[in-house]
Amino acid sequence: MKIQDFLQTLAKLSELRWALPDGSLVPAHAHVTEVALMTRRFVDCGGTHRMERRIQLQLWVANDVDHRLDPSKLLRIIRETESWMEWDNHEMEVEYQGKTIERYGVEIMEGIFALQPLQTNCLAPDRCGVPMLEEASNPPRHFEEAPPQPRPQSPVVGRCKPGSGCC
Repeated sequence: MKIQDFLQTLAKLSELRWALPDGSLVPAHAHVTEVALMTRRFVDCGGTHRMERRIQLQLWVANDVDHRLDPSKLLRIIRETESWMEWDNHEMEVEYQGKTIERYGVEIMEGIFALQPLQTNCLAPDRCGVPMLEEASNPPRHFEEAPPQPRPQSPVVGRCKPGSGCC
């Protein structure tokens, strides 16, 4: 979900609710402790230099069960950071403390922000010999869900050689 879609949805809600991928709800007293513009510069396995930006909310559950963050307050907090961070309409994600710090994409489902698992994928399949996904002409970005890829039962021989630029 892009940040502007999130903000438009937030403006229409009377209650802020989050659901984890297993369907359980995050406790209603959760706080958004950070709003961040995350910039990541990297080189993919094909040698292409890349930069990605995303808006990240950090969602935290404390022992303070008496306070609730309502949608209008969160909307105000995020709007106050927009000009300072000089962001565009980037994808957003939520960081949440599970067994470890976990990152999720966000979708709206029945008035609830549903946290969606993120997937990785090779960004240079043409350089690595990785077959392209049939339904996509470009490889998915790191921060979008990608369908699970079957794992080969035996190692593939002859595709990647030292110095070939393969990942």
